[in-house]
Amino acid sequence: MEYIIIDGGSTDGTLDIIKKYYEDYIDYWVSESDKGIYDAMNKEIDLAIDRWINFMNAGDRFYDENLIEEIFSKDLRKKVLIYDDAILMPLNIIQKQENWHLDILKRIIHQSIFTPLVCLKKKKFNFKYKIMADYDLVRYCINEFGVVYLDKIICYYDYNGVSSKPLFYYFHECLEISKKYSSNMIEKFKIYLHIIPRVIYLAIKFPIDYFGVYFVKHET
Repeated sequence: MEYIIIDGGSTDGTLDIIKKYYEDYIDYWVSESDKGIYDAMNKEIDLAIDRWINFMNAGDRFYDENLIEEIFSKDLRKKVLIYDDAILMPLNIIQKQENWHLDILKRIIHQSIFTPLVCLKKKKFNFKYKIMADYDLVRYCINEFGVVYLDKIICYYDYNGVSSKPLFYYFHECLEISKKYSSNMIEKFKIYLHIIPRVIYLAIKFPIDYFGVYFVKHET
């Protein structure tokens, strides 16, 4: 495995921690101003040389220290997008990811995804999308290489991150990206029919999530 850290010029002591504890274990790290999270992730794509890549952001972490070894001990095709479940923090609830790619507007968690690097070298994150560039890129990779769901918990995910912010961008960008990957006018029309009840559904669902109604409570 290779470890790459792209820091956006932090002044909160991040660099001191890297230098003191982790510098000998990291393949490459840099701290410099950038154009946002997707710019940083594109830099990681340029630097990475292995078969798959996982983007783990500040505040997120893997579920188990042996998890990566366990996943890649399986007989997986070299060019396939691998995804699993995540624990939403600080809610401490499990978000099941199974079949999320079949729902045109379902939220994804890229921290729980291992993406073929060969795919990312061909197409990077599009700065046009403020919070859903990962959704756009994942849809592209699925079309190119296919997808595998392993039914495992991959990570702890900070539910208060950038993608939880304004729902307007979430719905607007999901709709635009989904239309791009639809093959005909009928499918595009279905997306417009789908968006209204979906907005109503999510407006009700998000508050209920906090009470664990639609998610499985994670027992620690």
